[in-house]
Amino acid sequence: TVVNTNSLIRNSGTGVWNGGAASWNIVSNFGYFEFTATENNKLRCIGLSNANNASDQLSIQFAFYLQTDGNYRIYESGTDRGLIGPYQPGAVFKIKVDAGVVKYFKDGVLVYLSAIAPNLPLIVDVSINELGGTVTNAKVANYNNGRFSSNILNGGTYNWMVNGVVQQSGLASVYINANLNDHDTVICQLISNLPGCVSQTLESNYIENVFVAPDSVDA
Repeated sequence: TVVNTNSLIRNSGTGVWNGGAASWNIVSNFGYFEFTATENNKLRCIGLSNANNASDQLSIQFAFYLQTDGNYRIYESGTDRGLIGPYQPGAVFKIKVDAGVVKYFKDGVLVYLSAIAPNLPLIVDVSINELGGTVTNAKVANYNNGRFSSNILNGGTYNWMVNGVVQQSGLASVYINANLNDHDTVICQLISNLPGCVSQTLESNYIENVFVAPDSVDA
């Protein structure tokens, strides 16, 4: 189940690697995926792959393997790279692609450097084994110079908003903003106009513009 847009919880079944999920958002070169481990006693595997081929832990190409004993490992396509160490509830895990190299971080500290070259772009890939296991505060970020563009097909009319202020309205399905600032948020309100249907307004998830420099300090 999706919780508060950026979090997941397994709310049925347990003890089987079939609680799979994947993202639409992609991680490109100099981008990263991070999440918070709310609990440290649930078995789950969370990371990145170039495709969502299965729901089990063996299919995740670059992953943190969070154990039930409060320790974590690195798994890459089912290959155990070894025990890394303990983690506490609230730990922040990050997988970053830096100049084609996959790097693993815990609480901002580099803990493992992969020898496997990724096939970019990557998507978030998750397998939760136990009832109540979570992925919290999931975030995908990519290197950006402040440019945003979108193209929507057959949607109706649109209100494109930056920081809550409408910037473009109408039938145009293309929106381009080349001057976003750090932490600006973009939302699209879609007003349906299908024949015979009652008009309604649907709001997208918000997109936050985060400057992620290729020569960042955690590289």
